[in-house]
Amino acid sequence: MRRVVVAGSDNDPSFAVIDFTAPGSPVVRRIPPDPAFPFGACRVAIDGSRVAAGDSQGSDVRVVDVTDPANPDPVAFFRTNLAGIAAIAIRGHRVAVGEVFSSSSARVALIDFSSPANPGVLGIASTPFASGGSPSSGPPQVSAISSVVFLSDDVVIVSGQNQLQISQVDFSNPASPTLTNLTQTKLGGAPAIDAKSGKIAAGDGSGSHVNLFDAADFSLVASFGSKLLPVTSVALSSSFVLAGSSQDGIVSCIPLDGSPIQTVQANLDIGLVTAIDGHIGACGGANSVLIRLVDLSATPPALLGAPANVQFEAVTTIGISSFPSAPPGGGGGGVGGGAGTPSTGGGGVIPPQPHFPRRPASLRSFMISQGLDPALGLRIIRPPVSSIAGFIIVP
Repeated sequence: MRRVVVAGSDNDPSFAVIDFTAPGSPVVRRIPPDPAFPFGACRVAIDGSRVAAGDSQGSDVRVVDVTDPANPDPVAFFRTNLAGIAAIAIRGHRVAVGEVFSSSSARVALIDFSSPANPGVLGIASTPFASGGSPSSGPPQVSAISSVVFLSDDVVIVSGQNQLQISQVDFSNPASPTLTNLTQTKLGGAPAIDAKSGKIAAGDGSGSHVNLFDAADFSLVASFGSKLLPVTSVALSSSFVLAGSSQDGIVSCIPLDGSPIQTVQANLDIGLVTAIDGHIGACGGANSVLIRLVDLSATPPALLGAPANVQFEAVTTIGISSFPSAPPGGGGGGVGGGAGTPSTGGGGVIPPQPHFPRRPASLRSFMISQGLDPALGLRIIRPPVSSIAGFIIVP
């Protein structure tokens, strides 16, 4: 079986595919966007061997098959009319995306990629989530929608960084999606969410708790003290929650069977995002170039194998999946190949192909110059520009 982690950054238009099949020798493949994401930001998700990538500073979405992680195969590309892709999820041939900017009602779109040559939107729903301000108001804005997660082929749940609630969008009738607002999260802050096996995990964006809800009726199943403050990232499997915080360098391993909650020092500085596949977790950092695996079945949970250097200035989103290896001669070949070379920090890196010039000043550097903390997940929403020259930030 292959074990693959994908990572995206708000400072780079490429995304990374990390083959962790041999945890001690991970191999990183950086995938430039094709067509280009012009202004250098990418959100990612993975389901099986398919990766969905969205431009958080544009409106484009693409799907790539990573059955052979060294030779990713482009599947399809679609241009939405959303004001940035803030959050993205993939389930089979369907991709759900949430909007970065909206002053009052950010949209969620469900896109069908079952016909790669002719993908299309199945439905669009307006939600109560808002970013505030306007794209041209100057300082960075918080994303209107911060999480989108599939509950089923037709149903997604959504959360945002400015609201205390979770919303459920039912696309069973794509022409007229049904919105249900779940306001009783029993949390003090905006929830970070994930879902699995009919359960929803929600982390407290202003506190330390992770609440587990039944997805059918949103009843509270359990509440856990995560030992983090706040909880800004959660990943849920059938047996564990793996939680991270914008203000800490540890991850919290929460067994759902009632066993003691334990923490693991990820050695990635502060500001961690998490993903999970069964009993194996993955984490990356807003202030780190590295990705680490965590074995949650060990007692105590422990870092697994070597770190992988994705060569981003910061890791914003990650996903993890396992799937059968491609047969000899199988897999894709649409993005090139080649052998990995050693890279500082662990693993091997296959360099990306040339792509659209990266902007001269990074998002993280700009935020620091404005006295803002990159680990808090703030986003810059930029006015339209006609050329890269209009996008240069002068120190």
